[in-house]
Order: sequence, then C-alpha cells, then structure tokens
Amino acid sequence: MTGPLQGITVLDFTWVLSGPYATMIFADLGADVIKVERPGYGDRTRGTGPFLGARSSYFMSINRGKRSLALDIGSPQGKEILLSMIENVDVVVENFRPGTMDRLGLGYEVMAERNPRIIYASISGFGKTGPYSSYPALDIVIQAMSGMMSINGEAGRPPARLGVSLGDLGASLFSVVGILSALYERTLSGKGQMLDLSMLDCQVALAENAFSRYMATGEVPEPLGSRHPAFTPFQAFPTADGHIVVAVIGGTNDQWDLFCYAINRMDLVDDSRFGDGWLRTEHHAALEPIISTVIKEHNTNYWVSRFRELEIPCSSV
Repeated sequence: MTGPLQGITVLDFTWVLSGPYATMIFADLGADVIKVERPGYGDRTRGTGPFLGARSSYFMSINRGKRSLALDIGSPQGKEILLSMIENVDVVVENFRPGTMDRLGLGYEVMAERNPRIIYASISGFGKTGPYSSYPALDIVIQAMSGMMSINGEAGRPPARLGVSLGDLGASLFSVVGILSALYERTLSGKGQMLDLSMLDCQVALAENAFSRYMATGEVPEPLGSRHPAFTPFQAFPTADGHIVVAVIGGTNDQWDLFCYAINRMDLVDDSRFGDGWLRTEHHAALEPIISTVIKEHNTNYWVSRFRELEIPCSSV
C-alpha cells in the first residue's frame, strides 16, 4: 500500500533527533526521503548505543524508510551535485545552527533560484533571528528554558527532564504540520516557501495549559507529580501490588459519582468540599489520602476491572 505522500521527494540534511524524526514521518507517509550525510562520519547518532550488531538502534528508530547519500556538500563538486538534485525535490529539511547552509552557499535563496517550488524547512533551537539565534541547543536546554522542567516531577524535588525528548519531538511535529501546510498552499500558488522553526517556540506552545493558568490566577505553576492541574482525581495511586492511574474529568459529576460508587465511598458525593472538579482540585490535599487508603486495599487487576466495568478511564502503570 502506497502512502498519501507518494510522489513527494524530501532532501534530508538533518541529524540527531528533531529533524530526523520529522523526515521519518514523511517517509512513513510515502514520501521518498533522501538523507544526505557527511562522508566517513554520517549522522552522529550512528555511533549512539545501544547497538544491534554493528548498527545503532537509536539511529534506526528515527531513520527508517529513508535512502542515504554520502556527499561532501562543502566541496565544489558536492555542492554542484546537490544543486542539480534540487530541481527534482519538493522539500528540504535541515536542523543546523542558523547560517550554516547560507555559508555553504546552499541557503533557501540559492535553492529557490534553482527550484521556485521548493519548500525549505529550517529547525533550530531559537530560530534564525533574535538574541539567542546563534546559541546551540539540545532537548534539555529547550525543556529548561521553556519552563517544562519546572512543572515536571514531584513537588519539593529538583527540576526534572521529561522522560522523552519533547523539546526535539515538539519541533519535529510542528515542522511536519508546517511543511504539509506549505505543500497544500503550493497547490494554490505554485510557489514554495521558507519555514523557520524554533524549538523553544514549539515547546512554549505545548505548555499552553501552564501559561493559561498563570495568566488566569497569577500563580506560578509548580510540579504536581502525576496529578492534573485542573481535574481530580486524575493521577496515579498505589495499589496492594503496584500502581494504577485513574482519570475523572470535571464539567459534570457523572464520572465522579461513578468513581465514588466504585470505591464504596458514596458519602464523598455529598461532601461540599468535593462538589465539582475544581473544588476537588482545590481540596486535593484532603481528598487524596481518602482515595489512597481505599485503593491500597486491593490489587491493580481488581481496580482495573472495577473501573473499566463502570467505564471510568484507568490503567495499570
């Protein structure tokens, strides 16, 4: 089965994660992705473990479905080969530090001269303009600067990086949205365009709930562990043999009533402190110990079965 992007060719100058993950999605969708790598070195994640035989599992996990081309784009011959390819390419993606491709004589203006329909996406830590544009950035830097690390982890503990590279992956997904939008716009105008993607901008956008809460309340968001900032109960609880997560959303009390029935604490339904979702969140310190005491009485499988029977969202951890 061919993908919806069959016929689209992507020239991929990306390395490590934010760029390769984006171009991998294009390969998954059926595009022909040609990964251009430095002769003798390649993408530096080729040397990143763990390894399966001589191959990096890290590299393979984000570069599947691509073709590879070793080309010295800094040499006159390599540059000319590359520019001759541009005429038959739809999308170019790179995630070098801003200015790198321009210094090589391979920036957007040069490529657009050869192919006015080219869509050129540049992913960097802070974008092509601004006081931080020349600074290097990797995932943990972006998670720190965006505030993401300050709201992750347990209360009273040091800042914690998320368990996935969301600083990179957020930029990857926004770049895919931008490129697909540019491809669609090209069907109307016949012209390509330049996309400038900042990892920091993308990460701030993903922290929207934290910012909206701050703007509404003036309170700086803090780490909540597995809790949700607006819905309660919406977190992990210890069971007799592990942990379970349960998610009761607010708005109406339908799920809350069912939850109280499930844990055999219908008295909580009439407790004015827990009358709606926001009140339950405000009185979380009083409510959590009550729920925890009950949940610990049975094992995880018992609670998963009990909650699913009542269509309350839950999962073992």
